[in-house]
Order: sequence, then C-alpha cells, then structure tokens
Amino acid sequence: MTAGQPGSVLDSPVLDVTDLRRTYRVRRGLWRKPAALRAVDGVSLALQAGRTLAVVGESGCGKSTLARMLALLDTPTSGTIRIGDADAAAVQGDEKRALRRSVQMVFQNPFGSLNPRRTVAGILDEPLVVAGELSRADRRAAVLDMMARVGLRPDQAERYPHMFSGGQRQRIAIARALMLRPRLVVADEPVSALDVSVRAQVLNLLMDLQDGFGLAYVLISHDLGVVRHVADEVAVMYLGRIVEQAPRNALFGRPRHPYTRALLAATPGVQRPPGAEEPVRGEPPSPLDPPSGCPYHTRCLHAVQACRNALPALRQVDASLVACHRAEDIA
Repeated sequence: MTAGQPGSVLDSPVLDVTDLRRTYRVRRGLWRKPAALRAVDGVSLALQAGRTLAVVGESGCGKSTLARMLALLDTPTSGTIRIGDADAAAVQGDEKRALRRSVQMVFQNPFGSLNPRRTVAGILDEPLVVAGELSRADRRAAVLDMMARVGLRPDQAERYPHMFSGGQRQRIAIARALMLRPRLVVADEPVSALDVSVRAQVLNLLMDLQDGFGLAYVLISHDLGVVRHVADEVAVMYLGRIVEQAPRNALFGRPRHPYTRALLAATPGVQRPPGAEEPVRGEPPSPLDPPSGCPYHTRCLHAVQACRNALPALRQVDASLVACHRAEDIA
C-alpha cells in the first residue's frame, strides 16, 4: 500500500493477539531478589478493519503497556501479535520495517510527541522521506492533502508546534500517524490532555478518518464517556488482565463484572445501568504482590471463598466475555 492509497475494509482481522504478556523485573534492594511485575498478563483479542476496540481501566492496570506492545514499541515477554498476515515476532529486516508502517500510534500529549524544531510540513514529510517512495513534489502534495483531511490550512504548513492550540497539535499528531496509510492506529488517551470544548471535535475527526481510510483503532482511555461515543467493543483491564470484553451496547447496558459495574457507577455523565455497583472502593493491590484467586476479590462486594482460591478464566456469559465466578449470580 503506497502513501497515496487509502486503506480498505477487510474481512480478516487487522489485529490478532494471543496470550500476550509483559513482565518486568523490579529490584527491591540489595539483599532481596528482584520481583516480577506482570504489567500485561495473558491478553488475547482481535480487531477487524473499520472498527474500534477501547481498552479501559484504572491507572496502573496495564493498558498503556499493552498499547506500546500493539504499536510495536515494546517487545512482549511472550505471546503473539499478528498484524494482518504477519507475526510481529517472526518478521525481520524489510518485512519488519513494512510491518511497522502498517501500525502507528497517537500519544496522549501532542506537544511532547511533536518535534518543536520542525515545522508542520517537516513533521508530516519525515515519514515519507524515511519510506523513500515519493518525489519531493509528491511528498509536498501528500502533506497538504493530509493537512486538509485533518482540518488544517495550507498556510499553516510552515508554522511550528508551539504556534498551535492543543487541539490543533493533536490534529498534527493524527496527520503524522496517517502519512504512511497504516491499517491500525493505537491511540493512547488521545483527548485527555485537551479542553472539553475540543474533545468532541477531535473524536469526530478520528471517526471520519476511520471511515475514509478503513482504519482499525485501539483506543486506550479511562474516560468511559469517550468510550461510549466512539467504541464498537470494550475491553476492561484490571491488574494486567482483561476481566470483561463485550460490544459497547452490551457492556454499557448490562455489565457483567463487578469491576465494570463499579467503573460505570463512578463515571460522571454515564447513565448508571441497572444493578450498577457503588464506585470502586479502596486501592488496587500492588502488582508486585497480587492477591490469590481473582485479583479483584479484595475490593469486591460479592466475593466468596471460590474468588479467593481460584483465578477465573474468561468465559462467555450472554454477549460478554467475563472473568468472574459469580457473573450469572450478580447480573
């Protein structure tokens, strides 16, 4: 796929992740053995072109680590990431470079992710220069075309990032991510640093670009209001694991995991579903010393002895995949 061609919606998954894990060794002092921090612990998911998967959870749940692995910025400890037909761990050389072009990332802080010494034109031109496929005139035309697609004017091409508002800088960051026409975009809290007044504009822009290019999005967010607006499917993470995954309407209409219900109850502006819990209580356990059994049982109102003894596997309960021993009892 060249820089001038939009992506097409495919039937096969753009992203297929199996049992993905990322473990860090953390030093705890001179005389103590390093501890294992399982930032991502056995995540599996799939995503079609033209669809958005949102990953939500509290700070420290592992969602940003997952995002960096999906964007091929961090290497998994184990598990597989397939993008299209390619296994990210198996390809090397030119195949690896081509695979990196098919997945791009939009970061939370647009100002920190843009080179302050380069103009907008230079920032957007750089990926095309690295790809080395287009002439200078064609690259300039591609830059101006992408600027127009994200709502920027041609006369802004020679300005620097500090000369733009936060919303405009995020538009630049989105444009840069799309210059090589990726199939998958990983967006890590793309609107959390923006004023409320411009969040909807940027979200609507992302949705319009998705329709135009057939993009698959992985959206990392803690804002369930944003998720409800843009996601097709939602995965809820807790201590490195997915505890519930469901289509958007099913998850917001009838959440099955106590943690999901508590998150919804704690989110301003999101209508509380029937049977929603009180907001999440207490602090999450240390990821260096997770509890036995279900990792959420120390904060769960419905925990029984089985929750303390056995780790629940993801299983189908109506429209949701849920990792809870009592999903049917508390729904």
